[in-house]
Amino acid sequence: MGVLEIALNTSKELSSGDIEILELFATQAAIAIQNARLFSDEQRRRQEAETLSEVGMLINGMMDRDELLNMILTSLQKVVPYDSASIQLVTGSDIVVEAFRGTEYPEQIIGTTFKVHNNELTHPILFEGKNVILNNRDEVEHWLKGPGTEKIKSWLAVPLEIKGSR
Repeated sequence: MGVLEIALNTSKELSSGDIEILELFATQAAIAIQNARLFSDEQRRRQEAETLSEVGMLINGMMDRDELLNMILTSLQKVVPYDSASIQLVTGSDIVVEAFRGTEYPEQIIGTTFKVHNNELTHPILFEGKNVILNNRDEVEHWLKGPGTEKIKSWLAVPLEIKGSR
């Protein structure tokens, strides 16, 4: 939905023929705009698919774990722009931040641990395989507290499944 507008700086009145031409032109312009949007959407989807393919190739071809995790976060930024992101893996009874992007000092965040059990925020992700979206982190009573978490306003987490286990 939009508007195609013309203006005249003279006192000439627009005729019904002018209106018809403008309507026809508007129809053609709307089709062209829709095609451009579809093309843009298709390009975005193609970029997303290429990025996911790159990640797949990286996962299959890389041996260095830290380099792999950082490449995943770099590729993720191309698909879902973020202010910060992390990869967290379960180790024993803890969730450990294994890779992080988003501050000048990621080393202050990498290695941060959170308890798996007694954590209402991560429970649905880890045990039920659900995505968790917080549009306002103040909505959550048990927010994950750690270095840099006080700056976070909204948050999204999805399960990371490794060989059928979360």
